[in-house]
Order: sequence, then C-alpha cells, then structure tokens
Amino acid sequence: MTVNPANQTAEEYHAGLSWAPAPGVSVGVKHESLNKLNLELGRFLLYFNHVASSTNTIGTEFALNWATRVVTARTAILHRFNDDTSAKVRVNQDGNLDLALKHRVNANVTAGVVANLSALQIAHEQRVLQTPLGFSLDLKF
Repeated sequence: MTVNPANQTAEEYHAGLSWAPAPGVSVGVKHESLNKLNLELGRFLLYFNHVASSTNTIGTEFALNWATRVVTARTAILHRFNDDTSAKVRVNQDGNLDLALKHRVNANVTAGVVANLSALQIAHEQRVLQTPLGFSLDLKF
C-alpha cells in the first residue's frame, strides 16, 4: 500500500497470494489498484509458472481489468542455453510475439536484443513487416 504523507490517505494498494503445490510449480493471484484518486477494484491477475527442466520455464498470466472488463492473456517460455545466455518468447491474446535474447558478457556487462512481431498480421499479409528491434547493454558499477 502506498500512502500520501501530506494527508495520510492511501493512494494505491496491491495484494497477492502465491502457492507452490509441487516443486517447480507456482500459482498466484494478485490485485493491483489502477486509480490513485479513489480506492477501487483495479486489475486482477492469475499466474501459473512451471520450471519444466533446468533449462526451460513456462509461464502464463491472465489479467482482468475490473473497470473496463477487458481480459488479457500472455504465455512465455524461457530457455537457458547456458549460465550466461537465455532466450524468452512471449505471446499474448492478440498474437503479438515478444522475443528477447540476453547474454552475460562478464560479471559487469549484459547485452540484450529484443524484437516484437505480430503473428496475426504476418499471417494475414503473408509477409514480414518492419520489425521493431532493440538493443540493450546493462552495466554494473
């Protein structure tokens, strides 16, 4: 919960609960407030995560925005090639694919490449459109 120190009123609140029914499996529910002016029902999330092996993790998230009644869903797969390199593929309910590749160069530098594709648009237009591509460099000092 975040409280405004000027008037001692709550501005937002988040609450969650997670459960691990088996080794490598977790289920969680969470509520996030979206309105800082009034405390009201915001966004409800339901998570499932499964560590399938030492190199693969699968996760799913369902979210309901209470005010707009919009439901969203995402599924992701994380694959670790080795201790320094991993890749993540995420897809949402609209068919948007997020691809991310991270590589730890050394203890202080991690490089990353991200891309976003619309699988439904590619299937509809039968060609790959301009793809947003991003590069990142994380430095630890």
